[in-house]
Amino acid sequence: MDHRTLGYELKDVVVSDWIWIAVICLAAYEVIEHLVLPLIFAIVNRNRPSASGPQGMVGKTCVVKEWEKDSGKVLFNSELWNAVGEGPLSPHRKAVIRRVEGLTLVVEPLDEQV
Repeated sequence: MDHRTLGYELKDVVVSDWIWIAVICLAAYEVIEHLVLPLIFAIVNRNRPSASGPQGMVGKTCVVKEWEKDSGKVLFNSELWNAVGEGPLSPHRKAVIRRVEGLTLVVEPLDEQV
C-alpha cells in the first residue's frame, strides 16, 4: 500500500508532526510559566518582610508638617498621615515611624533637619 493511495502526501505527515511538537512545547512553556516559576518565586521569597502596607512603613522616615503637644500630621510617601509621639516635634523635622495603629503613625524624632 502506497502513501499516495491513502490520499495524503508524505510532506503532510511531516507537517502534522511539527504541529504536534509545537503544541507540546507551547503547553510545556505555559505550565512552566504559570505553575513552576510562581511556586519557585513564592518559596524563595516566603521569609522576606512585606515591602508594602503597615509592615513596610516601620523604620522609614517622614516629615512633620503640623504638631501640637503629642499629635499632629506627617508627610510620608507624598501622603499626609495622622501621627502621635511621646514628645514635641517641630514642623519640617524628620521623624521615624515606629509602628502603625490603624490609620495613625507612631513616630519618634530624628536628629536631621529637612
